[in-house]
Amino acid sequence: MAQRELTQQKFRKFWALRKKRARAWLALNEWAESCLSEKELDLFDHLFDGSMFFPDGIVEKCEDATKKAWESAKKGE
Repeated sequence: MAQRELTQQKFRKFWALRKKRARAWLALNEWAESCLSEKELDLFDHLFDGSMFFPDGIVEKCEDATKKAWESAKKGE
């Protein structure tokens, strides 16, 4: 019985985490669509590949991509 409860707990935690990641992904996508240019959106899509699961370092990649896009926009590229 204890093993079954442990399995159920793990299953609930897995789905809660997946649900949280999905909500975070939707929020991040909504933010990107609202404030990024077409060129930046292409970069954003390329970085995250439309995945619902966040790769390691997603925040850093997003910050780096935004910074690079901002710098190239200032230079007129």
